[in-house]
Amino acid sequence: MQATVDKRPAADTALLRIRCATRAPLGALLLVIAVLWLGAAIHGVVAGDPAIVPGLGAAGAYLVGALGVALALCALDWMVRGRTVVISQGAVAVTDRSLRGSRAWREPLANYREIRAYRELHTHRAGVRSWFVVRLWHPEPAKGIELARAKDPTLIERQARDWAGRLGLPLSWEQYEPAAAAVGRAQRRSEVGAVASAGQPMSTGRPAQPEAATR
Repeated sequence: MQATVDKRPAADTALLRIRCATRAPLGALLLVIAVLWLGAAIHGVVAGDPAIVPGLGAAGAYLVGALGVALALCALDWMVRGRTVVISQGAVAVTDRSLRGSRAWREPLANYREIRAYRELHTHRAGVRSWFVVRLWHPEPAKGIELARAKDPTLIERQARDWAGRLGLPLSWEQYEPAAAAVGRAQRRSEVGAVASAGQPMSTGRPAQPEAATR
């Protein structure tokens, strides 16, 4: 999450203001690619040689132009898309923006129970990646607010204490989120599969019982 946090008091008595733009850099890169495609299509049409894609004939420039427009719209949506969170003395106001418009909602600050810090584990081709997250916790997950995310647990612990102090909420630290349990299950399945393929008996976690003596 890329966020800009303004902790200075504002005229609307806001305690904290967070602006998040999750895909703005990717949107800017995609817009450059879209402009290149549109430029190639326009140049082909203006020059009287729309067959800029081998095998497509005169439709090549128009197809490239259509793809360029689609990429440009997607890029603009990524650049505009974001979230602004304003935490005041009594409420949390959230505005979600996209190319199709914006949606705003408010929730009383009293409905948020605590600041929760936890660790997320995610599987990746290179192994397991760990992220530490600070979240303004709400009983309804959709209303929870992510406040910070980093790979340094010391940094996250400091930020979590800072948020808890500013908002006057208790702080809880969880070692694992459901994602961590999923990783653990995947690892156990891998270990069980390795043991089974090796033809070894799989342990059930119970001590072996001695066989009854045969008479």
